[in-house]
Parts: sequence; structure tokens; C-alpha cells
Amino acid sequence: ESKFLAERHLSGLDLDWLIFRLGNVFGPSDTGLLPPSFLTGHSLFLDILTSAVRAGYAMSSPGYFFDVTPVDYICAGIRELLHETPRQRFHLVQPHPWSMQDILKTFREFGWAIQGVGPELYGSQLRRGCLFRPGHRPFRSMTTFVFDRWINVQKIDFNFSGRVTCARTTAKLKEHGVEYPENFAACLATLMRPLLSCYSQVE
Repeated sequence: ESKFLAERHLSGLDLDWLIFRLGNVFGPSDTGLLPPSFLTGHSLFLDILTSAVRAGYAMSSPGYFFDVTPVDYICAGIRELLHETPRQRFHLVQPHPWSMQDILKTFREFGWAIQGVGPELYGSQLRRGCLFRPGHRPFRSMTTFVFDRWINVQKIDFNFSGRVTCARTTAKLKEHGVEYPENFAACLATLMRPLLSCYSQVE
């Protein structure tokens, strides 16, 4: 909310400005290298995936997407758009973000039989403060804490999408020869495979 309040204040000033709204910044598109936050355990994105591997299921709904944007796409976009007419906003995000269905499909290709469950069922599991997998001990994670608050406290409805429209930014960048690298998803998925394999053995 503070970002939107700051933009509102800036738009009321007699200044020339450009606002760049960035997606979730990841490593470069040519290698898919993961950001340091993945390796230090502070990435919610990674924690959602590892929790899915540990539990054997993940929340899946029509309004649940992951925006994954490589850093070089963002840098190139800012470089080209800096010369645009002032007082504009640009969304430098993934044009076609991953749905959880897309991610579960990748999991299955890697050999993990992870099921997708709706927000209601997922939330009912989280009311006990943890996730369960038959034959294993329940566990808590960053994901269990955050999604319990989102679903059971804040009552966020994940059946409706809140995706950002970036068509204007994408079209403008295409004029300058800058396009989102479609091979980035494959690079990132390949690198995540050994990382997620560490969580295949549930306590």
C-alpha cells in the first residue's frame, strides 16, 4: 500500500517522472541462476514449492499465479523506457505468469506426484497451523504461516485473479527489440530440480 501512496503523492507534484513497477526479480535469462534469497531460505516462492514437495499437494486455483521476471529483461526494459515521455507507469513483469497448474505439470515431469487442491481444502488444513502428509509428521513452514493468514484471517479469495496488465509495456518494449525470454521458464525449472530434490524425503 505504501508504494501506491508514494505514487499518488508523486503524481501530484510538478515533476517529470517515470515509474517502473517490477515483477519478482530472478536471475539472468540465459542461465536461470537463482537469486541468493533462494539459497538462504528467505524466498516465499521457493518455500511454496518445497512445502508442496513435502506435503504432496499444493493450492491450485484460477487466480493463483507466479510472476518470475529475469533481471536482464528488467534492466533492458528500464534502459529503453527511460527516454519515454514523462509521467508514465510501466509494468516490467512476466507477460504470461505461471499458474500453479503449470508448476504442478513440471513437478509431474520431474517424477513428483503432487496434487492440486482448492483454496477451501488447503485453508482447512492450515487451520491446524501446519500441513500433513499421510504417514509423516506434520510440518510448519513460511508457507503455512503466510497462507493461513491470507486464507483464514484476511479471507483473500484466490478464485479471482489479480494479475497486472502489462500489454502496453510489452508492446512498447517490442518496438525497441526487447522481449520476455520464453526459454527462461525451462532454464529456471531445470535449476530448481536438484534444489527441490533435497525436500523429497519428508520427516
